[in-house]
Amino acid sequence: MLLKRFIAIVIDTLILNFVVWLIFTAILDMQTVGFLIGFVGTLAYQAVLLPPNGQTPGKKIMGIRVRKLDGSPITMTTALIRAVGYFVNGIFLIGWIVAVITGRGFHDRMAGTEVVE
Repeated sequence: MLLKRFIAIVIDTLILNFVVWLIFTAILDMQTVGFLIGFVGTLAYQAVLLPPNGQTPGKKIMGIRVRKLDGSPITMTTALIRAVGYFVNGIFLIGWIVAVITGRGFHDRMAGTEVVE
């Protein structure tokens, strides 16, 4: 399942990065605001595409989904908390290391979610 989660994140990141690049670099020529745009773009991508079925395009392709720990579907608020957690994971990569070891990174712990097949 770890490999599926990794591939799903890569697919979603490629989609998001292409859209951000297309809009803000190729069209508007605004390379200097990349981090802020990436952060807001990630929040929007996750908040719009993840609820309620728990699948972004990458997760759908890989046959996995996100749900709350009690098995219920996630909400937009849960998706936003989880998306912020992606950036928390990136601090020294600790959250991603925790995800590899335990199956749940800081993003899942913050949002009270899990990824299932």
